[in-house]
Amino acid sequence: MPENKASIKDIDTLSDIIRSHIRQHGPMSIDAYMEQCLCHPVHGYYMKKDPFGTKGDFTTAPEISQLFGDVIGLWVMQSYERLGRPPRLTLVECGPGRGTLMADILRMARKNAALYDALDVCLMEISPPLRAAQKQTLTAHGFQARWISQFEEISPNAPVLFLGNEFFDAIGCRQFSYDAPRNQWHERVIGLGDDGDLCFGLSDASWFFPAPKSSLPEPQDGDIFEYAPIRDSLCAAMTRLIARQSGAALFFDYGHTQSGYGDTLQAMMSHQYHSVLDSCGDADITSHVDFAALTNAAHDVIALEGKDASSAITLSTQKNFLETFGIRQWCEKLCKTAPENTQVLEQGLRRLIGETPDQMGLLFKAMQIECNAP
Repeated sequence: MPENKASIKDIDTLSDIIRSHIRQHGPMSIDAYMEQCLCHPVHGYYMKKDPFGTKGDFTTAPEISQLFGDVIGLWVMQSYERLGRPPRLTLVECGPGRGTLMADILRMARKNAALYDALDVCLMEISPPLRAAQKQTLTAHGFQARWISQFEEISPNAPVLFLGNEFFDAIGCRQFSYDAPRNQWHERVIGLGDDGDLCFGLSDASWFFPAPKSSLPEPQDGDIFEYAPIRDSLCAAMTRLIARQSGAALFFDYGHTQSGYGDTLQAMMSHQYHSVLDSCGDADITSHVDFAALTNAAHDVIALEGKDASSAITLSTQKNFLETFGIRQWCEKLCKTAPENTQVLEQGLRRLIGETPDQMGLLFKAMQIECNAP
């Protein structure tokens, strides 16, 4: 039985495509629906527009303040030193937005000539509009990069640093709902209501529970568990590369450090929350990242590669990470250098590390993975 349905009657072209697919093949899993809405080659959200900034649908940390990119640049410098100053170092950003973060990182890297010369900068991006924006941003600052679509395009002969800001949240998740009377889990899917509109419902078939039960409380009737196997696989693939070639990974995203129950699926349009089922391809759809699941995926790979997982993976809030790397001190230094920018810099600092619900400090988490090859 449908749970709820789209509120509009005027269905766009991608909605027609999705409804046609459902009529032919049956209800669609949420991760498949997200992939269509975000990555459809013609009508997908990321394939046809630049969603960032005040004129877009949301604003990310690099767009808020240069302080964010500067601090990540310091992390790159520290990683370069930890790796023994290799003659070549691959720097991969996943989902690079407009290229703002990478431009700030490279500006910082220029302070170390050996590091800057060693860098092979790779941008992993599927969106043609965003690739164009990234090229424009980096070219304007005199930086060079190459664009890749898969990890196989990364050189096997150099250490690797992976970066990602709000990358994993846009990777599709599946949802499972608990039926207490039957002690069963059913997948939450997207189908068609009696009027032909998109709506949420539950699969008739029961499903195995896709997470370690020992890490979660006893479920209550109607509890929803989110499971994102593609996220886990991507994290595992990156961990495997840095374990074999040496390197590190650093990812920021909104999410939780312990697996739990809850529906975090959401859509954004023009900086406002929007119905997930409306305006297919015109709204950004995400869900909160389960960092515990990512950590487990990385731990498993590191253990298989014979590494010490306890010392290789760290998880903290964005506030703690940025403060540990000296964002307050860096802000003070920039304010003294350019007093006219003090207000803007301090506003950006508060937004990045603030602890209120409308700030990023606690909502966003930072995940680091470090490995040295034998």
